Parts: sequence; C-alpha cells; structure tokens
Amino acid sequence: MIAFLHIGKTGGTSIDATVEPIVKSLSKTPYPKSYLGRIHFDWSYLAKMFYQKDVDVITMLRHPVDRTISQYYFHKQLPRQRDDYDFLNSTVESFFSNWTMMMDHRTIWQDGQGAVAWLTGTQTGHVVHNSADLLKKDYPALWSLERDKRELKLLNSTWACHLAADHLEETLWFGVLERLDESMQELSRTMGWSRIRMAHKRPTIDKGGATQELKERIALLMPMDIWLYKYALDLFDARKNNLSQPERPELPKTRCRATSRIFACDLGTGFPTKVLKGKLPKNYLKRYNSIVNTSN
Repeated sequence: MIAFLHIGKTGGTSIDATVEPIVKSLSKTPYPKSYLGRIHFDWSYLAKMFYQKDVDVITMLRHPVDRTISQYYFHKQLPRQRDDYDFLNSTVESFFSNWTMMMDHRTIWQDGQGAVAWLTGTQTGHVVHNSADLLKKDYPALWSLERDKRELKLLNSTWACHLAADHLEETLWFGVLERLDESMQELSRTMGWSRIRMAHKRPTIDKGGATQELKERIALLMPMDIWLYKYALDLFDARKNNLSQPERPELPKTRCRATSRIFACDLGTGFPTKVLKGKLPKNYLKRYNSIVNTSN
C-alpha cells in the first residue's frame, strides 16, 4: 500500500489527484498497490492501523513559514470560522500581534504543524486522524488528557526532531513544494513510472501582506519545523544524486513554545513571555517546566 501522509497546505490535494489514479490504474497488474490518501493522518495512525503491514509512505513538504501564511488564509475560508468576525477581519500582520487570537487559532502556526508533529505521530488537530481517534470521538475527557500528553511530548525538541528525521528517512518518497519539478521527477524515478506532472487543485487565495520582517518573526515560532525542512533539502539532494544520507544539522534553539494551554516565548522575540488559556490541569505546569528545562 502507498500511504500519502498529507501535511496541510503543502500541495497535498494535488498529490492525491495525481498519484491516486496512477496507483488505481496499476491495481490489476502483477504487482498491485492500494492507495491511502484524501484524508489527513499522522504517523501514529499508520503505526496503529497498519502495524507490520507493507506500507510505503510518501509525503510533501513546504517551507514552514510559507506554509503557515497559506494556512492562515485557508483558515479564513473554513465554514467554522464564519462567525469569528475578529479573525476574519484580521490581517496577517495583526494576527501575529494578537496573542489571544493566535492561541484561538494555534494550529495555524504551532511548531510541528509544518511536519514534525505529523512525522512523530503527535498531531492533535481535530481533522487529523491519529492513534487516539476513538478517544477524540467518544471520550472527550480522555482525549483531553491524551492531547496534553502529545503536546507536552512534542516540546522535547531533541526527541521530536530526531524521530521526525528518522521517519522522513523511512519514506519511500517525499517532495518539496519549492522544488516541484524535481520532486515530480524523483517520484517518477522512485515509482518506475513515466514522467509525472502534478494536477493542480484547490489553490488558496493568498492576499499577501507578509513582510520579510514578519516572516522572520514567524520563523521564531517554529524552530523544529525549520530544522527538519533544512535537513529535508539535504536529504532530497542526497536521494536525487544517489548519495549517502547527509549529517543532520545542529539542533535548533527553541525560543517559543506553545501548547493548547500555554504560549510562552523568550524576551526579545516580539511574542509574549507567557499567555495561559483557561485553568491549567493539576501538575500540568510542573510537567511543562520539566520538559522545557531539559530540552533545547
């Protein structure tokens, strides 16, 4: 089976539209493959649902800052946001200066949303399938505990970066949106297919407005995703040129951290030193500080 791990706003809908028909057309050959796609899921979902089965994972990456800006505009188009007038009337500049609004729409920018949470199996997005789907659907109190566990686990940047890189290395293929033509060539070569051209589907309307200064501020929010993206570019080149796996970069310095309950950044980042959302569960702050104090 070919499983497409669809990270939001990386061109994934177009990958589905391109790859799925090819896989289906080959399903009657002596070497048939099935295709898992057109949904969002993380690595934990694959590990649970297809344990010890023959699964070839493919995925697509995009620069985390550009992906975040695209996610912001896409978020505005979602039906569930139609009554959130403050958010709908925001600009990308004002959004990233409104800490309460950022917390309410944390999945737009939280570190990990660009790739690391997907590849480590720590996604908590409500539209993303994971190994705790049953809890999310039928046991909200237990899901709240599981969500906290996943989010706190992701704060350990050493663990998260290396596991995400491990799983990226295990993929059959991954592409890079900024290097789309090369990515399609590598997909064709990896699969043994004739030259593939990606079908373009559902573009997000990007109204711009993100200055270079703002992009640099946004980058401070997602050091793990940017670290993984930089490593992915090296790994992409190594695969393309049939070289050995490159060395991993030095792990990033984390200056901002966010869960669904806490958003805290170092002084000098232009973001808040600490914002809390709601009452913290018992021992939550203790667990949070323990992880923060022992990771980068």
